[in-house]
Order: sequence, then C-alpha cells, then structure tokens
Amino acid sequence: MAQRIYFRRSSEDQLIHLPVYWEFGGFKSGGFFVLDTGASHTVVDLNSLFLMGYRRNKNVHTVPVMTAGGVVEGQLITLDRLECLGKTMNAFTVVGYDFLALGSTDDAEGMVVLDFLHQTRLQLDFIENYVEMDQHSKALNKKPLKGFQSFVYVWGSFDVPIYFV
Repeated sequence: MAQRIYFRRSSEDQLIHLPVYWEFGGFKSGGFFVLDTGASHTVVDLNSLFLMGYRRNKNVHTVPVMTAGGVVEGQLITLDRLECLGKTMNAFTVVGYDFLALGSTDDAEGMVVLDFLHQTRLQLDFIENYVEMDQHSKALNKKPLKGFQSFVYVWGSFDVPIYFV
C-alpha cells in the first residue's frame, strides 16, 4: 500500500523533510529525516543517538564517509527499527556522524537514502508537492546489509566507489 507524504518547500534550496519513527536501545523517537536519493546509506546524527543513550565503545566499526565538507569518520550503528513512508526496517544498519561538527544547521535528525528505498517505487511530485512510495513484495523482510568496504557515499561526486561485503 502506497503512502503519500506532502511537503512544503519555500525555495528551491530547501530540502524535503520526511517524518520518521525510530527506535534504538529501548528509546523511541519521532522526527524528520531529509530525503536524499543521491546518497547510498541512511545516516543518523550522532547527537540524536547520544540523547537516546548511545555511547561509542572501542569496538565500534567505523567507515570513511564522503560528505559535502569532505571525508569524515562514520560509525556503523544498528537501529532497532526505522519507519518512513509506510516502510518499516527492523535491525537496520545506518551510518552515524556528528552533523553539528560539520556545521549542519538543518533540524533533520538523519537522511533517508537508497539503502532504505531499495526495492520500492518512489514518486516525487514537485507540482502537487508530495512523495509517494510503494513497497515491492520481494522487499518485505529483507535482511539489512552486514558489512561495508571502501567509502560510504553520502554527499559528493558520483565517482566514489561503494562495495558491499
């Protein structure tokens, strides 16, 4: 079943914010993630995770993340649950890094990107200002990606390779 979310953009520079619900470590949160169809891996702001009780330990797996501001260290973190546009992913691995440290002033707590949108039909309508997504039946209950190698592409040029192991 498709879910349609209407958005409002006051200028062409404004991002599309989608309502999300997510759980981590027994904490539940609702907020907004930015829709980014040019990035490969869903990202969560570490500041939001810290408020939910996340603490980095020495065993955390890190990956280099290409952002508009350059390469930063991202932490692979598995959310208990992420819901957006009618789709739910359980035990979903995201990349976490500090948005404020990179100078982001946007109030979004993360970005919904291609790994979350995989196996869906996404329609963006800039005349009526809505996003609509249908899930493909094969996508239901798919396992999340287990490992990352090379760069995780978030913002930047398309010449950065992505490899999955």
